[in-house]
Amino acid sequence: MQLMGNARQGDSRVHRRGLASYGFLVGLVVAGAACGTTTVPSSTPATMASVRAPAGWVTHVYQHTAIAVPTSWTVVNEPLCPPRARVGLLSLGEAPGTAAASCPPEPFPSVPAVTVTPLSSPSSDAVAPPAVLRCPVITVNGLTVHVGPCGSSDTGGATWWAIPELNVQLVATDSGGTVPEAGTSTVVGKILHTVHRATATEIGTRSPVVIHLTLAQTRVRAGTSIKGVVTFTNTTSEGIEVELCAADGWLNVGLTGNGIAYEPGHLLPACAPSVFLKPGRTAFPETVLTTYLGCSNSEPPTPAFPMCVASVPPPLPIGSYRTVVVTAGLPSDTVSANVITVHLTR
Repeated sequence: MQLMGNARQGDSRVHRRGLASYGFLVGLVVAGAACGTTTVPSSTPATMASVRAPAGWVTHVYQHTAIAVPTSWTVVNEPLCPPRARVGLLSLGEAPGTAAASCPPEPFPSVPAVTVTPLSSPSSDAVAPPAVLRCPVITVNGLTVHVGPCGSSDTGGATWWAIPELNVQLVATDSGGTVPEAGTSTVVGKILHTVHRATATEIGTRSPVVIHLTLAQTRVRAGTSIKGVVTFTNTTSEGIEVELCAADGWLNVGLTGNGIAYEPGHLLPACAPSVFLKPGRTAFPETVLTTYLGCSNSEPPTPAFPMCVASVPPPLPIGSYRTVVVTAGLPSDTVSANVITVHLTR
C-alpha cells in the first residue's frame, strides 16, 4: 500500500453541506427469517430489453449508477433518519459510520421505497447477504443483476438487486413492506428496471463533484514516487465545504493490486473544516508513493506491513497496479475518480 500527501486547501469560502445518511432499508436483512420463501427467477440468465423511464420521470445519479423515479417521489441523499414520504421514496447513499440510534424504529416505510447503497463486503452486518450474489441473475440494460431473495437468502420482505459491475445494491419494498412483484407491472418494478450505468452527461449534470486524476508517469521503478494532480470539478453554482480539515488526510491517492489493498487511515477531526471547493475546477497536487503503506520492525510481518528496510516501508513488488483515490467529507453522490493502470518495474 502507498501513502499519499494530504491535499492543500482550496480557495473558495462559500460552502454547501451535504445531508447526513441513514441507510434504513439496509437493516431489513436482519428480519429475513420471518418471511416465507419467494419465487425466484430462472437459473438461466434472462436478457431484458433496455427499459426507458416513462415520460415525466427524473433520473438521479449515485456514483456511477443512474435510476429514474416519478417526479412525485421524495428523493433524499443520506437521510439521518427514515424520512417521511407521501407517495414514494428513493434514498441514495448510506450512513457515514453509524446509523442514528435516536431514530424511531420503522421496520418498513409506509410507501413504496427503493434505496441505493454500495455493495458491501460479506463481513459487514448492514449489507445484502452474501447469498444474494449466488442468486440467479438477469441482465437489465446491459448490467448483470443478482436478484434476491432466493431460497435461504430470504431478506425480510425486501427485494435485493446486487450489481457488482457498479458496486451497488438496490433494496426495494412496496407499500407496507411487501415484496415487489417481479417484472415491470408495478411502479417499483419499473423503477428497478430503469437502473443503468450513468452516462458522462448524466454524471456531469447531476453529480455535485466529479473527480479526475492525472499522473506524470505510468511506468516507473518500484519505490519511485509519481507526481500527479487530482482535479475536483464542482458542478454546482455554490462552493462545497469538505467536512474535514486539511490536516485530517481527507484526500489520499495510492495503488492497489497483486493482492495488496490501499486502505489509508483517516484521523479524527483535528480542526474545523478548512477545505473548500469553489464552483468549477480546483486542482490539488499529489505524490503517489510506490511503497507499502507501512512496515514492521518486529516479527512476524503481515502482507500489509512487511519488514521495514532501513526503518522505512519497502517498495511494492513489480507488476501492474490500479490507482485508488480515497476522499472523505464530500457529498455522498460524488463521482469516484477515474482509474489509471501503473506498471512498476525493477
